[in-house]
Amino acid sequence: MKLIVDTNLVFSSILNTDSVIGDLLLNSDGQFEFYSASYLKEELENHIFKLSKISNLTIEEIAQIKSQIFAKIQFISEEIIPFEYW
Repeated sequence: MKLIVDTNLVFSSILNTDSVIGDLLLNSDGQFEFYSASYLKEELENHIFKLSKISNLTIEEIAQIKSQIFAKIQFISEEIIPFEYW
């Protein structure tokens, strides 16, 4: 099944990797295909310090979790997404 992942889902997963959402993103290989716009990466970088403060995780810990989550997501350039799907 193909699923679109938005920034809120990734934020939630970083804040709590043991949550249902975190578990789905990190441990559902072969069951789901996750997709997101490339802008999600930039958006997370813009809020990295806020994520660190809220989660009590270091920037390095967040980077590690983020890397694990990003490995599960296929990113699509915004330029190739047809306007009618925005």
